[in-house]
Amino acid sequence: MKTELVGQAETPDQKGQGGILSLFTKVAGAREATLVAIILILFVVMSFASPYFLTWANMRAMLLSFSTEGLVVVGMTILLIVGGFDLSVGAVMCLSMVIAGKLFLLGMDPG
Repeated sequence: MKTELVGQAETPDQKGQGGILSLFTKVAGAREATLVAIILILFVVMSFASPYFLTWANMRAMLLSFSTEGLVVVGMTILLIVGGFDLSVGAVMCLSMVIAGKLFLLGMDPG
């Protein structure tokens, strides 16, 4: 005996909401989602803690400081994909920053 459910068909709205919910659960289940959530929470807390946090000068300074690490990360990613391991990148980066700081204090423009 075959039973049909009348009026229980899935509407396009329900199908769309299920797709969004499924996408949300996939994104929330990713490891990177935790890191993004922590960064967003820190951003909100720091926005309330300091009136200077949401200034253009501070955002520019953060982007400039992140760009240094970003260049190192891209270089290390390419190096790891090729199969070479160079663990001295952090030490060389720190040494170059110390030398640039010393040159700056001596009156030379390292840039």
